[in-house]
Amino acid sequence: MKPPFSEAGLLSLRDNISFLIKKRFVYENMGSMGIIFDAMRQDVPCVWDIGCFRTEISYICRMRPIVYIVDDNFVSEFATRIILEQSLIPCEVLSFTDADLALSSFLGCVEKKKNVPDIILLDLNMPVVDGWGFLEKIGGIDYPKDGTAIFMVSTFANASIRKRSLNHPLVKGYFERPLSIANIRTILAVEA
Repeated sequence: MKPPFSEAGLLSLRDNISFLIKKRFVYENMGSMGIIFDAMRQDVPCVWDIGCFRTEISYICRMRPIVYIVDDNFVSEFATRIILEQSLIPCEVLSFTDADLALSSFLGCVEKKKNVPDIILLDLNMPVVDGWGFLEKIGGIDYPKDGTAIFMVSTFANASIRKRSLNHPLVKGYFERPLSIANIRTILAVEA
């Protein structure tokens, strides 16, 4: 069967698939690639050969960004989950109401070298261990720091807190609640 795209589109296809693999994204509609994505939705292994370029689409299908939501406020956590769903970017979401539980899960994933989160949405104001304490503890863990992007999320913050967040070496960005779909898309598009 001939692939549903021209040889001229090979470079952009290669770039798109490389991006999908790297970011663990699968977009439902990529124009002429609809046939491939139909096969993916049915979880059918589908391998295309185009010159020297070969990729197994079923492998891409199972890759989704893993997002930790670390927030003690159930309403904020629920709102963030809803916005993630509305962004239409498939991802696996794990929520933690306690920073220590999130750290334990993170450490377990790092030790197993499996399911390490790609993104952590971290609340600043939490009891026991707050966002700053979480950053201090996670900074002491030996893991590839470029593999996980941490974003600070808070309802109440002044300019000095925002500046402190953005100057922290582990923090990729700062967002105020409530998060918007545009915020989530920006977060999911940032490389760790």
